[in-house]
Amino acid sequence: MYCNKCGKEIPENVKFCPNCGNKIKGKTEDLLEVKEKEEEKEDEKEIEEVKEKEEQKDDEKEKEISKPGLNNSKKKTIGIFIVLLMIIVGLAGYVGFDLFSNKNNPKNEKVNTVSKKSIDKKDKKEGEDKDNQDENNADQYKEDEENTLKETPENEDSNATSSIIEGETAITEDNPNKFTCGYVFPESDSRYLNEEDLMYETSQKLALGRNEIYARHGYVFKTEPYKTYFEHKDWYAQDPSFKGGDSSLNEFEKYNIKLFLKYEND
Repeated sequence: MYCNKCGKEIPENVKFCPNCGNKIKGKTEDLLEVKEKEEEKEDEKEIEEVKEKEEQKDDEKEKEISKPGLNNSKKKTIGIFIVLLMIIVGLAGYVGFDLFSNKNNPKNEKVNTVSKKSIDKKDKKEGEDKDNQDENNADQYKEDEENTLKETPENEDSNATSSIIEGETAITEDNPNKFTCGYVFPESDSRYLNEEDLMYETSQKLALGRNEIYARHGYVFKTEPYKTYFEHKDWYAQDPSFKGGDSSLNEFEKYNIKLFLKYEND
């Protein structure tokens, strides 16, 4: 048996080396010590494996974070979201400010009030002008009522049998069949005629237009060319009871007859 420290031979069953004083362990103690060392080695090995695994995991995470595609995509998404958010906030602020300014700005209310008053004045003036025109037409009719329409509807004079121009074709006693349908002045019974309607027409055509008003009521003409001319009109129907009095005429017809006479005599 030898000392495990100094290596010298010692007697068996001694507890201390007589040379160095080292405590001598038995076989059982040697086995326990060996076992403890092995366990320590295994523990250290496990600890190292755990550390290696953790290091591997950390390396993998760092690789994922450092990937350019994923990192740039996240940055782009965050950037777009921030820009949209700023736009929405800006628009909301602008609309809110505009509404608030219009609501509390007395100038806008004043402008709107002035515009409304201007429109009302314009409409009122147009209505008054129209009323004045109607009154003038009525007054003109009343002033001339006693001096007009006393002549016979045909207005017989030296020109009664002369040619009556309709467009480019003359109608006389020899060719009364021209223009057998339609009116010379279609609206003479439904509106007030004006100077522009008559100022460029011949006196013969004006006389025909005046007598056309009477013909609508069935007046029986006795002189030419009116007698033959109106007998060939499809719409003309004789009514012997109508003698040409104003009681059967409407206001438009009365006014227009006077206007025809005015331009016939010019």
